[in-house]
Amino acid sequence: MARGCSNFESYSMCKEHVLEHARQKLCQKEQELDIIRRGQRPPEDKAGQIAELSYNMIMEVTALTQLTDWEEETLDLKKQIRKEVQEEYEALVQALFVTCLHIKKLDENQLNLIQKVCELIGEKGLTIRKKGLKKKWGSTRPDEEMKENPAIEQLLALEQDDCSLAALVCKMRSLGHWRLAVQQAHFRGQLSRAEKEAMQSKKECLNIKLMAEQEVLLFCQQLLALRQALARAQADNAQLLKELEHRVTQEALHRQQVDLMKTSSMEKLLEDVEQKEQHLQLLTEEAKMTSKLGQLQQSRLAHERSMELDAFQWMEELQSQLSDTERSSAQRSSPGGLISLAHYSLSSASTSSRYSQQHLLKTHLMGSKITRRIQRPKTVPIKHKKRIDHVFLPNVAENVQLSGFQVKMAPSRIPFRPDW
Repeated sequence: MARGCSNFESYSMCKEHVLEHARQKLCQKEQELDIIRRGQRPPEDKAGQIAELSYNMIMEVTALTQLTDWEEETLDLKKQIRKEVQEEYEALVQALFVTCLHIKKLDENQLNLIQKVCELIGEKGLTIRKKGLKKKWGSTRPDEEMKENPAIEQLLALEQDDCSLAALVCKMRSLGHWRLAVQQAHFRGQLSRAEKEAMQSKKECLNIKLMAEQEVLLFCQQLLALRQALARAQADNAQLLKELEHRVTQEALHRQQVDLMKTSSMEKLLEDVEQKEQHLQLLTEEAKMTSKLGQLQQSRLAHERSMELDAFQWMEELQSQLSDTERSSAQRSSPGGLISLAHYSLSSASTSSRYSQQHLLKTHLMGSKITRRIQRPKTVPIKHKKRIDHVFLPNVAENVQLSGFQVKMAPSRIPFRPDW
């Protein structure tokens, strides 16, 4: 235990010395940083020095953190060792207490046995003495024997003392052997633990050294990488500044071009608006003209309708006259084939007249529909109107001529007899 405590104390002292050394280095680096800040040097040298100082600071901070971690680990180990020692001592105390109880019981049993043996020996001695007295004196009076021989009692007491002292000596020897065995076992366990701890501490020291060397190499590599990255960043920064200047100039030119395009487009839009306004004015004038032409056409169609109605009335009058003439001729003629022929001629005339009337009505309706469709402005020119007039008026004339021709041809179909 003493060896383990001394090892831990030496380990803690070593860590404290390392911490003090690291603190001294930190103070020195802070002073150097203050001196460098006060001095005026080119920015590149300052950047390199700052990088080196930052790297050193990082290393020192990492070392301090490692030391603090180690201190915490040592404290934890001390606490664990104390707990283990307390547990071991508690176990030992309990074992000692139990063994003491057992030894006490054994001592009590041994004393009882010794007392019994002494009593038995005394009884045997008395019996032997009595027998000897009987042989010598022929009487058994122990009082007289005790008075005569007081040295015998002293001998018995001395024998009892010798027996008790021998028992105590045996007890002390057994306790000494037991204590030596327990101490040897305890010290052997402590030695094995101390050896294991020493091996572990050596391994940890080697691992820490290796880790420190690896960290140093890594930090050196990181420093080189950071320096390279800083150089690249500076180059990228310069390139980005150039690109920004170029973009700014391009954006300014683009804005100027956009402004010019906007002004030109606005001018074009204004011109288009003026042209559209002029076109609208022309369209409104054309619409007015077309509305006037539509009104004239409607008046003309109304006149044509009145003419057609007059023609229909004239046709009806002609049909009535024809029917009257046919009736008079039928009354004069015989009631044979002449009547049938007259009836056939009248029916054909009536059918032709009806056909002509229906055809005229259809043409009239078609003309009205076409006129309704034609009334839209800007869609029906004057030429189309003339074509419609030429189409409808000849049809009406042809229908009138056909009806007149049928009326003229109807009496010719009736056979003429000279018997009248």
